[in-house]
Amino acid sequence: MKQCLDNFKLQLKKRLGEGQPIDNAIEDIELSSLDTFATTYMRDKFYETICGYVKPEPILLGRTVVRRNGRLQQMERLGYIVPFAKSLEQFLSMPEVWHFVCNPHPSNTDTMMDLCDGNYIKCSPLFSKHPQALQIILSHDDLEIVNPLGVHTKKHKVAMFYYTLGNIPPQYRSRLSAIQLLAIAKTVDLKKFGADPLLNDFITKLNLLQDKGIVINVSGEQENVKGTLVMCPCDTLASQWLGGFKESSSFARKGCRTCDSGVRKMKTIFSNQNLETRSMTEHVERCQHLESLSRRARVYWSKLWGINKRSPLMLIDGIDLSNILVHDPMHILLEGVLPYEMALLLHSLIVVDKAFLLTWLNEQIENYPYSPADRAKKPEKIERKQFVVDVKIKQTSAAMLTLCQIFPLILGTKVDETNKKYLNFIRLLQITQLCTSPYASQDSAGQLQQLIMEHHEEFMMLYPHSSITPKMHFLVHMVNQVIQFGPLRHQWCLRFEAKHGFFKKFSWKCFKNLPKSMAEKHQRWMSYQMLGESDTNVKSTCFLYAGDVTLEGDSVRVSDHYPNLEPEITQLCTSHGMSTQQPVTAYKSPKVIVHGHTYTADLAVLLAIEDDLPVFAVIKEIFVIDHGKFFVVRKLRTLQFTVKKNAFTVCFNGEVGVILQTKLENPWPLTVHYEQDNMFIVNRYCHIAQFV
Repeated sequence: MKQCLDNFKLQLKKRLGEGQPIDNAIEDIELSSLDTFATTYMRDKFYETICGYVKPEPILLGRTVVRRNGRLQQMERLGYIVPFAKSLEQFLSMPEVWHFVCNPHPSNTDTMMDLCDGNYIKCSPLFSKHPQALQIILSHDDLEIVNPLGVHTKKHKVAMFYYTLGNIPPQYRSRLSAIQLLAIAKTVDLKKFGADPLLNDFITKLNLLQDKGIVINVSGEQENVKGTLVMCPCDTLASQWLGGFKESSSFARKGCRTCDSGVRKMKTIFSNQNLETRSMTEHVERCQHLESLSRRARVYWSKLWGINKRSPLMLIDGIDLSNILVHDPMHILLEGVLPYEMALLLHSLIVVDKAFLLTWLNEQIENYPYSPADRAKKPEKIERKQFVVDVKIKQTSAAMLTLCQIFPLILGTKVDETNKKYLNFIRLLQITQLCTSPYASQDSAGQLQQLIMEHHEEFMMLYPHSSITPKMHFLVHMVNQVIQFGPLRHQWCLRFEAKHGFFKKFSWKCFKNLPKSMAEKHQRWMSYQMLGESDTNVKSTCFLYAGDVTLEGDSVRVSDHYPNLEPEITQLCTSHGMSTQQPVTAYKSPKVIVHGHTYTADLAVLLAIEDDLPVFAVIKEIFVIDHGKFFVVRKLRTLQFTVKKNAFTVCFNGEVGVILQTKLENPWPLTVHYEQDNMFIVNRYCHIAQFV
C-alpha cells in the first residue's frame, strides 16, 4: 500500500505540473502496484515468495460412493498437510528458534527442568552424538468446530495434528505460535481410511532426519539438521487410536498401551516395577499376526491384545510406542481421577456424614478471595447430581487445578483430621502437585511411586463398591515418565488444546471443504507472525517472546522508601551489569508480567528449601531498574505443614529484603491464604511432596 501511494503521488505531481485538471489527472492514474494482489492465486504467490507462507497441500485419503441426482458417484475424501520439510525450514529460520536449537539447555543440577534432562534423551545415541538434534513433539486431537450443544455436533469434527520442538525452553514453547500445524482432516474420514496417507510425508522426512539429516536454508546459510520424534502427548483416546490400540479399555483384555497387564492386574498392581512393559518386537509380531487372520479370529485376538491395527508411527525407524505415547497428566488427573474421587468424597461428607451443606460449599467457592492469577480460572458451582448420579465433578482442567488448591482450605474447618477418606484425597492432591510441577528429580519419581501405591491401596479399602478406573492405572506409569522425560507438566496437552482456540474464534459459514479453509487460514496467520515489522524479508525477533510487561507506575528514589536496601540494590545492579547512579532511581510498578508469570504486591515467592521446609517471602513493592525486576519482600517463617489444609502455616519474621526476579530458583508466584490470624501457602509448584 505504501508503494502504491508513493506511485500515486509521483504521477499526480507530474500531471498537475503539466497543467492537467485535477479530475483528469486522478482518473487516468493506474494503480499498478496492486495488480500483485488481484486474485487469490497471485496473493498466495506473493505470500509464498515474500512472506514465507507454506501452502497446505491436499492428500487423498480414500474414495466414497455417494448418490447425487439419483446416480451413484465416487467422491474423493481429502485431508490437508503442511509439507513438513518446508514448515520446519520456516520454523527454524526464526532467529529465536534457531538460537535455542544451537544452544541446548540441559540442567546443571540434579533438578530436571525439561525433556532434555530425562533419560530418554540423555541415553539416546542420536542426541549423545548430536546434542543440537531436533527434539520433535507430535500431538493429535479431535476438534469440534461448531457449537457442541447444537444439532450439528460431530458433523464437522476435524482431526488436528500439531508439532513443536523440545529444543525450545518451556517458557517459550508454550506460546501458541511455537506450535505448528502439521495436518488436518475430517475425523470421520480418518476413522474410515486411517492416518497413514496423512502422516506419510511427516514420517518419510522424519526417517530422513534420523538418518542423513535434512539440508535447510537458515539466514542464507545451508545447514544440515538431524532430529527424531521424542514423544506424542495426546489425550487417552487420541493416543490409543494413534498407536493402533483399542480406544476404550472396556473393549480389551489388555487395555493399556504401555504395559501388557490384563484387567485384574490393572486393578490390583500399583507399582510400576511390577508391570511388564509392552515389547515393541512382540507388538510388531502381533500386528503381523492380526493382518494374516480371518475376520472372526481377528476379533478374538484383537480384543485379547488390545490392538486394532498397525500404527503409522511404526514406520519410523527405531520407534517404541510404549515410550513415546506418554500419558497426559491433565486428562488423567484433572479430567479423570480427581473429579471422580472428589465426587465420592463429597457424597460421603454431604450425603452420608452430613458434615456440611452443598449450598455452604458453593458459597465458599463463589466468595473465596482468589488471587489475580486464579480469577480467570475460577471454579464453577457444584451440582448435587454430579456426586450423587454422575460420580464426576464437572470443571475445566484449569478450574479443577484452582479448586484443588482451595478445596482443603475450605473444608479444613469442617472435616476431622482423622477422616481417612479426606486424608487419602489430600494424598491425591499431593500426587497432582508432583504431576503438575514444572520441575522434577529422582526423588520426585520415588515420592510419586510411594504416594500412588498408598493412595490406590487406601482407595480400594475406603470405597469397596467403587471401581479402580483405567486412568488410575495409567497414573502408575507416570513414575517412569518422570525418569524418561522429566517434569510431567511439560508433557501435558494443555497448550495444544489452547491452540484449538485459534480455529474456534472464527465463525465458519462455509463447510464445503473445511480442512482446507482451516489449514490455509492458519498458515497465513503463521506467516504473518513470522514477519518482521520493518520489512517483509526480515524475520520477527519477537516470535517466541514479545518481552516483559510493566504496568504504568511512578519514578521514585529508593532511599526515600527503603534506605537500608539501597546498598543491596546497587550491588545487585553492579553484579548483573545493570546501569544505575546514586541516589538509585527506580520505576515503581504495581504489576509486572515475566514469561506469563504475573507479579503483584501480596503474592508470595519461594526463596529456598532449608531443613526440608520451604522458605517463602511476600512481595511488598516492585521496582524496575534498567529492565531488571526487583522485589522488595517481607520474609516469612515456615512453622509446619498442616495436613488438613494441604498447606504450610507461615508467619512474618520481621525481616525485609530485596530479590532479583531472574535469581528466583522457582519463578512461579504463589497465593497467600488468610484464615483469621493464620497464614497458609500451598506450595503448588514444588517437586517435593509432604507425605501424609
